[in-house]
Amino acid sequence: MLRNSPLFKGDCEISQLFCIFQILGTPNEKLWPGVSLLPNYNSDFPQWQPISSLNKYVHLINNKAED
Repeated sequence: MLRNSPLFKGDCEISQLFCIFQILGTPNEKLWPGVSLLPNYNSDFPQWQPISSLNKYVHLINNKAED
């Protein structure tokens, strides 16, 4: 909504997840304790590191919107 286009534009569910992971990082136990216990968690997903701030990707949001 802030960019007048989807922030994460995937063409299917897995593509959507990977678009999110490429920016926010692939969930892991350090970032999200208990994530590996979720029913659809897959340790074989590519492991992307998060960018330092979502604001660097979006450029239009303030700290309150990012949170």
